[in-house]
Amino acid sequence: MSVLMNDITGKLANLPMLSVCLVEGPALGGGAELATIADMRLATSNAYVSFVQTKMGVSTGFGGGLALRNLVGYHKALDLIISGRRLGAEEGLRLSYFNDLLEADEAKTK
Repeated sequence: MSVLMNDITGKLANLPMLSVCLVEGPALGGGAELATIADMRLATSNAYVSFVQTKMGVSTGFGGGLALRNLVGYHKALDLIISGRRLGAEEGLRLSYFNDLLEADEAKTK
């Protein structure tokens, strides 16, 4: 599974067009990794990402760990991956994980 998903996320990262991910609620584990690999991440106020893999005794396997490090820096990425804690919309915007926050009704029209 990890090999297949690593191939898919590699293709997503190398698309010749812009990839945008809208997070409207929880993005957990592999969902967090897919969101992280997108070129841009938009979030609604109730959005959060969490790398819950470590709570199951495994590491990120789809390439999201490296992408996270590139976005938020080594120490913040390490904290998020090791702890598995939630990165909410506001904190994610401050850390430059999310590019913008949208209202729930605005998310459907932008």
